[in-house]
Amino acid sequence: MRRLLPWILPVVVLVLAVSALSTVSALLGDPGLHRTIGALGSVQFVLNTNAAALTSAMSVLIALVLLTVQLTAQRYSFSVIDIFVQDKVNWLLIGVFIVTIVFNLWLGLVLKEEYIPGAATILAMAMMTVCFAMLPPYILYLFDIIRPDRTLDHIQQQFLKAVVPAPEPRAVEQCRSDATKRIAQMGDIARTAVNLSDGAVARHSVWVLYWSIAAYLDAKDKLPPVWFAVEEQQFRGRHGLIVREIAETMTWVERRMLDELREVFFATLNKLHDVNNTVALVLRLLGEKAVERGDVGLVAAVAKFFNTFLRAAINQGDVRAGYHVLYQYRLLADTAMDSQPELTLEIADRLSYYGDAAASGPLLWMSAAAAYDLRILAESAQHRGTEHAVVHAIVGNLLDTVHRGEAKGSPALSQLYKMAFALAAYFLSRGEVEHARLLTSQLDRVPRPVLERGCEELMAIDDPVFWELTDRVVNFDFVEPEARKHLPTLLDMIVNGGSDDRAEPVKPGAAAPASF
Repeated sequence: MRRLLPWILPVVVLVLAVSALSTVSALLGDPGLHRTIGALGSVQFVLNTNAAALTSAMSVLIALVLLTVQLTAQRYSFSVIDIFVQDKVNWLLIGVFIVTIVFNLWLGLVLKEEYIPGAATILAMAMMTVCFAMLPPYILYLFDIIRPDRTLDHIQQQFLKAVVPAPEPRAVEQCRSDATKRIAQMGDIARTAVNLSDGAVARHSVWVLYWSIAAYLDAKDKLPPVWFAVEEQQFRGRHGLIVREIAETMTWVERRMLDELREVFFATLNKLHDVNNTVALVLRLLGEKAVERGDVGLVAAVAKFFNTFLRAAINQGDVRAGYHVLYQYRLLADTAMDSQPELTLEIADRLSYYGDAAASGPLLWMSAAAAYDLRILAESAQHRGTEHAVVHAIVGNLLDTVHRGEAKGSPALSQLYKMAFALAAYFLSRGEVEHARLLTSQLDRVPRPVLERGCEELMAIDDPVFWELTDRVVNFDFVEPEARKHLPTLLDMIVNGGSDDRAEPVKPGAAAPASF
């Protein structure tokens, strides 16, 4: 019976609608009104013409709809078809057309010389007028609902329906399937937009992915335990250790979203940098939300994807993408400094590691960006009064970056020296002599002309904004005025042996944090 219901119900509704219209027309009709309507032949001609015109208009309309929906679905996602099918306005318009056509045909059938229902005829004409009047706004409405952003909003709503509120135990499997399907559709639209070089749609897709997962995290604690079971087909082809990790951390939904972000990021390398910048930004925001929730499993996953993005940028030689990811990664480390210092230390170690990896490839200036990020991170830690060991470890990461640059003879070495020099000046301005001496002890073997040149360049910059349009905006050589005043003193300490009483140098690898 349930299978027949979708076929029977429209027939029943149509019969009831036409019957109701006929009954209302009969009750409101004036027996003498037929004299003002005209002869039987002319009335029948008008009604038949109405039915034919409406039928032709509906045929053209349906053809237009099918063509538009098909082209949009092929361009972005077949989920557009679901939107059209489920939209109530579409059903209402088609229903009004069908009822009006059938009512005109039945009315023409019951007309006789002695009986011309005037009220019913006027009603049929009015319904025909309404149908044609609805066509222009409907076409505008149709073009509006199939826009990619509306499609994405619809998919997001469907995703949230699957997780908010928490589904009943018997509906968990269906809701899990729906959630997985919606995430895949959002990612599919994003990748298609990238392939079409449609940056606006791609960026919106990435944001919708984030907004969906952010809302999911807010409702995650209310979901039943069975929701978090990991099915093999969801991560087919993944190593068993990865699947076990996802199951233990209960992050299968987040990992599906992160996998979609990864595919988008890979697709935007060496093109659409505004999109891969958005991906890095969204990844950082998700990490911050995980830190706020104390979700260790999600934090670890976010860090792993940041590392993967950095490696991909280096392998593909995309320096701008590398800059974006390094910057967002450093901001995440800064956010986690108070509540999860071990995460900050791990990120600092990774910044040094990938800065060195970039220096050995075509992206040598990524090492300079990594050194700058480590410098800013160390300054932030000192400013916040973070534990001495944390600051010491970050300083060690910066010195490791300098050591590796020296070992490879990196062309960016002078910039690395300047970052260490600027950080030492900052510590000196804060009265933190130990860390200043630690840094100067590593700079005393640098040729004097190199140090003097670096000091001159740091002293000459008084505007934090770089004089060109760059991805980072800031000038790496800018030193705050309070710290800048100590640069000459620092240079004298190094050149004239003022740092003889110095701390033990940090050995490469000594600052590496424990895994978390």
